[in-house]
Amino acid sequence: MIETFLSGGVMMWPLLVIGAGVIVLSIRAAVRIAQARGGVPDITLSLQAILFWGVTSVVLGFLGMVVGIVIMAQAVVMAGAVETPLVWGGFGISLVTLVFGLFIFLFSSVAWFTLRHWHLRTAGRTR
Repeated sequence: MIETFLSGGVMMWPLLVIGAGVIVLSIRAAVRIAQARGGVPDITLSLQAILFWGVTSVVLGFLGMVVGIVIMAQAVVMAGAVETPLVWGGFGISLVTLVFGLFIFLFSSVAWFTLRHWHLRTAGRTR
């Protein structure tokens, strides 16, 4: 698992920070909803931040993939004739950042939907 993470290159570190940030934002929003007794907390900005960083992770993952493919293509041009498994191995490694970004987006989308639904249910109950 760590080898796969490190094979993704330099873009994996910002993605890791974004993933941790999404988890922290989700936990903070959940705590604010759970602690709101009788009142309705305003977590709109937190929910928007969760979704924003999730989408940003996909964009960074895609950017990392494109950069990886460009680097791989340059290496293939410089090497001349290379074997097919080597090229497809390069494509596989370049997709690591995209997959990681999509996992972060999936988590942030589920967290956003769940927290939003919980918040709306809580708001409906107190009115």
